Amino acid sequence: MNKFSLYILSVMLVSLSFNTYQQMNNPTFLKSINLHRFIAQRDSLISWSSNRKLTWNDFKGKPNYNEIYAARTYFSILLKPKTYQDSIVVTINNQFEIYNSWIKMKDTTTIFLLDHEQGHFDIAEICARSIRQAVSNSTFKNRESAHRFLNDTYDYQWSLYLKLNALYEKETDHCKNKIKQKEWSEKIAKMLKELDDYSSTKVVVKLTP
Repeated sequence: MNKFSLYILSVMLVSLSFNTYQQMNNPTFLKSINLHRFIAQRDSLISWSSNRKLTWNDFKGKPNYNEIYAARTYFSILLKPKTYQDSIVVTINNQFEIYNSWIKMKDTTTIFLLDHEQGHFDIAEICARSIRQAVSNSTFKNRESAHRFLNDTYDYQWSLYLKLNALYEKETDHCKNKIKQKEWSEKIAKMLKELDDYSSTKVVVKLTP
């Protein structure tokens, strides 16, 4: 198994998950999963789509009532490569995890919270599109250099996601500030629009002779 395959496998085995309503000093964490669980849960993932917003019915996880948080949202940014003679086609998919995400109580007052949760998922899509943009605008002499670039780009864009997501939580006060929540929803929509050319989940990594 080559180095790139090992890297992709490691990405598949780790779900990069964001938990809403976290403390600011620990806004995210990595939740390890095994490959069998990933395969078993594949039908329990919702790929990000501009035509398909989250609903509370998508949050089918069991709530932890010992926690202070009203809801938790989990997602995964997964990379899957397919190698050809002169290129590598990489699927970069941002997916919502149905049976890990949960809400404690659903009522008419939680619509702002749902918008807030969608915002987290949308910011993850900005991260995924930024990875696609960087990869699609580059060419490489060999697979090894392409693999290193993809690895470094993934890490760099994820670090930017963490900062943007933390700022989102801080300024919206975990959805409590309705004015800021509206401003952020508009800001996120604008950022997604600017990266609209990279909405396709499949990216071609070009290899030059």
